Amino acid sequence: MNRNLYTIFSLATGMSLLLLLTVFGESGGFLLASLLTGSLALLFLIQYKRPVLGLAIILLGIGPWYWGIDIGKLPKVFVDEMLLLLYTVYFFLSYAALRQKRLFTGDKLTVMSLIIMLCTQSVSFLYNETNYDAVRNYLETYVFGILLYFIFLNETDEKNLGFIVNAIVLTTVLLSIAMLVEWALNYNPVMERAEDMLYLSPQLSRITGNVYRPYATFFHPSESGTFLAMGLPFVYYKAAASRKLWSWEALLVALVLAAIVINYTRGVWLAVWLCAFIYIRQLRRPLLYFTLPAIILGVLIASVFQDAPFARRLFDPTNIIARIFYWDIALDIFKQHPLIGVGHMNFKNVYLDFVRNISSGVEFDIRRVVVPDSLYLSTLVEFGLLGLGSLLAFWSIAITRLRRADVQLKVQLRGPYGDLAACCIQGISIYILAGLLADVHQFTKATKLAFILLGFGFSMMGSAFPNLAGSDKTASPPRGSQAGDQT
Repeated sequence: MNRNLYTIFSLATGMSLLLLLTVFGESGGFLLASLLTGSLALLFLIQYKRPVLGLAIILLGIGPWYWGIDIGKLPKVFVDEMLLLLYTVYFFLSYAALRQKRLFTGDKLTVMSLIIMLCTQSVSFLYNETNYDAVRNYLETYVFGILLYFIFLNETDEKNLGFIVNAIVLTTVLLSIAMLVEWALNYNPVMERAEDMLYLSPQLSRITGNVYRPYATFFHPSESGTFLAMGLPFVYYKAAASRKLWSWEALLVALVLAAIVINYTRGVWLAVWLCAFIYIRQLRRPLLYFTLPAIILGVLIASVFQDAPFARRLFDPTNIIARIFYWDIALDIFKQHPLIGVGHMNFKNVYLDFVRNISSGVEFDIRRVVVPDSLYLSTLVEFGLLGLGSLLAFWSIAITRLRRADVQLKVQLRGPYGDLAACCIQGISIYILAGLLADVHQFTKATKLAFILLGFGFSMMGSAFPNLAGSDKTASPPRGSQAGDQT
C-alpha cells in the first residue's frame, strides 16, 4: 500500500512538473518548488500554529511592500501575504474540506453588513472599465480582508492571544525605530527600487529643501503613519498594565508617538488625538487643558524656526489649496455618476476630463493627482452612494457591536479581554478617522490590519456573542488580576 502511494505521488509529481513546464516555461519548475515548499510549510503550520498568526502580523508590517515572488504569467505573491495565504489554505482544509473545526462568524449583523458592502461595491465593477491594479487592490483589501476577519476570529484563543498582542506591539515598535532612523539619515532603500514614487526621495528632498516623510516598509508615507497609529493602542495598553508612570513601556509609547510626529501625516495626528479623547477617559481633561497651549507654543516655535521641516509642513498652504481643488473636482465627478460611481481607482482616469479653470493659486502638477485624499470622498466617487452608504453602515455597525461587547466583558469582570477588545476598537477607529484625509481603503497593509483587529476583537467576546471556541471561549479569564498578565 505504501509502495503504491509512493508510485502515485511520484507519477503525480512528474506529471505536474511536465504540465507546469509546458504552460509556464522555466518558471513552472520554480512554481512547483514553491508548491512543495508551501506544502512543507503547511505541515509546519499545522504542527505549530499558535505563533503563526503573530508572525503573520510581523511580516505584514515589516516586510517591504515590493518584496515578493513573481512567477511568469501568475499574479505576484508579496512576502507580507505568504503566511496569511498559507493560513488561508490551512483554514479552508480545517473548516471546510476536512471539517475538523466548526466555523463561527462572530456577530451576524456585522458580517451581514460586510457582505452587503462587498456586494454593493462590486456592482461598480460590472458597469465600469477597470484594470489589473484596481482589481488586485480590491481583492487584497476588502476580499482578502474578510478572510482575515474569519481567520483571526476563529483561530484566536487564550493560548495564542499573547502571541498576537506581542506581535502587534513588536511590529509597532520596530516600525517606529525604522522611521526614526530613516528620518535622521534621510535614507530608505525602498526609494532606490521605486521608479515613480508619489513623494520626494531623500536626495531630491535635500536639494529642494522640502519635507521628507519616512516610508519605512510601505509604498506610501501616509500608510506607514496609519499602520503605526493603529498599533499605538496596544503599546499604550502595555504601558497602562504596568501601572507605573515611568517604565520601559511608557518609553515605548513616547517612541511610537515620536515616529507618528515625524511621519508628518496630519490626518493621523488628528485621528490619534480624537481617538484618545473619545476612548481614554483619563486623558480627556489633560487633552483639553494642554492641546490649545501646545498648539500656540508649536505655532510660535514654528514661526521662529521657519526653515525647520515641521514648520514648513505646518504652514505650507499648497496641500490645503490642492485638496480643495480636487475635492471640488471629485464632487463634480460624483454628480455625473451618483449611484455606482466611476469604478475603483478610476478617479485618476476621469479626473482631467472635469478640470476646467485652474486658479493662479494652484501650484501643483494636476496630472499627478490620482486620488481625492479622503476615504469617504474617494468611495463616493468610485462606488457612488451605494458604496459609501454600505461602507459607513459596515464600520458603524462593527464599532457599535464591538463597543457593546466590550462593555459586557467588563460587566462580567472579564477585564483583560475587555481591555484588549477596547484596543481593537481604538485601532479600527484610528483607521476610520485617518480616512478623513487619506485614501486608507487603498492602503492594503493598513486595511488588512483593520480586518485583523476586527476579527481579533470579536474573538474575545466570551458570552457576549456566539464565537469560535464554544465553552473554551466562555471560560474564566486568564489568571492574574492585572490587564497585562496574560500577555
